[in-house]
Amino acid sequence: MTGISLQALNFWEAGEKLSSASDCYNPQWKIQRFMMCKYESKRVVECPTCSREISFQPLEVICEGSPELSAFLQGEANQVHCSSCEATFLYETSILYRDDENAYWVYFMPSVNSESLEGALTRMDQLCESILDEIAVTDQPRGRLTLSQREMIEKIMIHQHGYDDRLIEYVKYQFYQHSEDVDSKRDELFFDFSNSDSEKIMFLGFHKKTGQPTLSLGIKAIEYTQLERHFLKTEAMEKELDRFYRKYYVTVREML
Repeated sequence: MTGISLQALNFWEAGEKLSSASDCYNPQWKIQRFMMCKYESKRVVECPTCSREISFQPLEVICEGSPELSAFLQGEANQVHCSSCEATFLYETSILYRDDENAYWVYFMPSVNSESLEGALTRMDQLCESILDEIAVTDQPRGRLTLSQREMIEKIMIHQHGYDDRLIEYVKYQFYQHSEDVDSKRDELFFDFSNSDSEKIMFLGFHKKTGQPTLSLGIKAIEYTQLERHFLKTEAMEKELDRFYRKYYVTVREML
């Protein structure tokens, strides 16, 4: 294992954590009713340590460029503090990330709200169909479903770095298939957004059970560009790429 930075190692822990909601409504985006940002309702949660009821307004929508996004990426969002026993705990809830300018969103649906992957995908389809049915397909925002906060952080960072997550997951698949260092049963690969080498795209491997880092590996940036030319040059080839995944659920697990 080489070249794993402290920022990258914190990625795993940040994914296990989740600041107050903000009004980041952008009137310039015509699909604004889908990306409604501000949730006014507070929740009453029970402290798991002393059972005291606490009034809390969770973060449910994160806008690109907002302070809430930074808090989320650092694992500081939706942490509830109990003034009675001084305990701090995570309140896990569904969260929507939205990038209005680029018409892109990522939705985190925690396991407490989804009994299965199929159930999560069904709910996602129903949500999008009910809200986007009158919007032309070419005008609809691109969206992704994630079932863990780690996955959501990764999707946001891939998007911010300007990569296509379908190709990033395809690269992971190649590692699982052809790298002797990667064990699909042991390792879970994530995009390394802390990498500062513009000539490489790096990935980190974490042990699925312990969460400990196991390896660091990558590809040359030019190899990613070649994949872009291969899969995204024509509509037919892009459809071939899409066949690896579900509509909103883009992950290498669909190929293993």
